[in-house]
Amino acid sequence: MKISFVYSYDEYEAINRSRRRLRRFAKLRNFVIALIVGSNFLVGFYLLWSRLTDGEALSWTDFINVGIGMLLLFMIFVLGPLQRRWYLRQQMVEGEVCDVEFDEIGLTTQLRENTVRTRWSGILHADEDKTHFLLWINKLQAYALPKSAFSKDQETGFRELLANNVQKRTSVT
Repeated sequence: MKISFVYSYDEYEAINRSRRRLRRFAKLRNFVIALIVGSNFLVGFYLLWSRLTDGEALSWTDFINVGIGMLLLFMIFVLGPLQRRWYLRQQMVEGEVCDVEFDEIGLTTQLRENTVRTRWSGILHADEDKTHFLLWINKLQAYALPKSAFSKDQETGFRELLANNVQKRTSVT
């Protein structure tokens, strides 16, 4: 069975989404960030409101907490995606055609002039989300295979290969 696709930001982001979901304390991290951002806004707006209702003049220091909250949101939602795109460009794989062939022994990937053969025993974990299959070879590296590259029959056959050859599997839909 063989698939071919053009490697894009979507594949890179699928790996990052899965990495964030599998990370230890991922929910706690998101809660703490929301708590910090929310408390900065609450304190900042409370200080502004109390100054305005007391008839006091505002100074630039009254906007520090609100500014910190806005800066944190900017870092998370603007700089984070820009940084991930920069990392993808450093890998020099964006826009390259990737050919992947599967059999009972493992998978063979070909990207530009490089061919890599990975046995099923080298796949530590298989993860599936709405748009991708992710085959983890260690805690940081994974093969991201878009489901759009599979026909229905190929997708069914690939799931059977995973069920027969990869012990640890998760599905997030």
